[in-house]
Amino acid sequence: MELKCLMSSTSYIFPEVAEFEIALLGSQSCQHNLFSFFQPGNITLVRVPARLDVIGGIADYSGANVCEGTLALGVALGAQIRDDDWICIKSLGIEEYGLKPEFKISLKQFYRNSELISYQEFGELVRQDQATSWVAYIVGVLFVLLKEKKLSDLKHGLNLAIISKVPLRVGIGSSATIEMATLHALNLLLGLGIDGLTLARLGQLTENSVVGAPCGIMDQISVTWGQAHCLTHILCQPDKIIGNISIPEDYEFVGINSMVKHSVAGPAYTNVRIGTFMGRKIISLEMQKRGLLPEGQLLDYLCKLTPEEFETHYRNLLPEIITGEEFLQQYGELGDTATQIIPENTYFVRSRTAHPIYENDRVLKFIDLLNKSQQGDNEAYMKQIGRLMLASHESYQRNCDLSCEEVDHLVRIAKQVGKQLGIFGAKITGGGSGGTVAIVAKKKFLQEAVEQVVENYKNQTGHRADVFWGSSPGALQYGNRKYRLTY
Repeated sequence: MELKCLMSSTSYIFPEVAEFEIALLGSQSCQHNLFSFFQPGNITLVRVPARLDVIGGIADYSGANVCEGTLALGVALGAQIRDDDWICIKSLGIEEYGLKPEFKISLKQFYRNSELISYQEFGELVRQDQATSWVAYIVGVLFVLLKEKKLSDLKHGLNLAIISKVPLRVGIGSSATIEMATLHALNLLLGLGIDGLTLARLGQLTENSVVGAPCGIMDQISVTWGQAHCLTHILCQPDKIIGNISIPEDYEFVGINSMVKHSVAGPAYTNVRIGTFMGRKIISLEMQKRGLLPEGQLLDYLCKLTPEEFETHYRNLLPEIITGEEFLQQYGELGDTATQIIPENTYFVRSRTAHPIYENDRVLKFIDLLNKSQQGDNEAYMKQIGRLMLASHESYQRNCDLSCEEVDHLVRIAKQVGKQLGIFGAKITGGGSGGTVAIVAKKKFLQEAVEQVVENYKNQTGHRADVFWGSSPGALQYGNRKYRLTY
């Protein structure tokens, strides 16, 4: 077999890309093998990094500003057109999680009576076997392209193979990397001509409508538009990319994995979102009474309120807690397409609503300080940035109840070690309830500081934390590689 690289828009080969090439050749030096998976012909390969949620987190669906970085580890996905109607998917290494590495589905199963089935039906179809439910992030993308008419028809099948260095359920955007890698590869392979921002929207739609996770859009944008050694500033109203901000040369953001698994599809994250949208509905009704909104119109984003406006006019109108049944009787439907109120559940409203409003304010201050830090005397600015990250973590704890004992330990340890070794801030990332902590520290002492944090954390919890070092280009900055496989 011969593998020839026809084109590459990057000269740098990341480990997952190199492993993909070795697997294609069926080399004995590689534990994985794609020798018999792909057919002779052309293959398009893309690479997407994991993301580090530095600040903004779960406020994205409330219209917050967010600031996200890219990590050095990522996924490589290769796509090829088949000569039949089967979609064949292979994920190399996923069996380590107890999941089945291969899945196939006929395009015929997308349709009933020549019409595409509903999102709900398709989601149930591809998630019915827990051992292969991971394919919803990949084949779900193809279904969304068809359903949203970004792809008018597909007469042929596809081979899609993925190698991921991004661990699952640790809060660094593993699902977004897979969705966006699939979208990016199909966009190039099929010549769809979809712009990067629309790709991110389609990735979020896949997560919401096929996977069933009520996430915002920050992950999809950050792994697509991010740049190495920068933080991406996104205004999630709904998805405006403000730009990439350079990280001061003497400082670095690093992720430390608590080893406690998290999931944005879980009830804790979903219930926080519902409580937040309950607050939005109640505030909107009050604004209608005051003539600040037309009758029947909802405030589009909570983060259009300042903390001062919230405290002065709305905080005391919100119940601390309310049952789903009580809310529906008093206020009607929620107005959120990604979640559904369960009548017998109890929801926290006031604290959940406060979080995104105050978080957005923190992000704006963070970005102002980061911009100022480019001009000198950056240590004073970075210390203030660190305090904002610590305040963000405290809000996850108190307002959202989305931290956990192990993560809180990790943040406290980072704060203690940082007094001597230049760690200025630490906070839980993404959807919370475990996962990864983001820290900001001086590069000069970074290795020693992180080693101390990891050692102290192990002594206190018994967990040996992973460390996610470095940065890498987002999907668009990296580009793609094209190969021809011949026997």
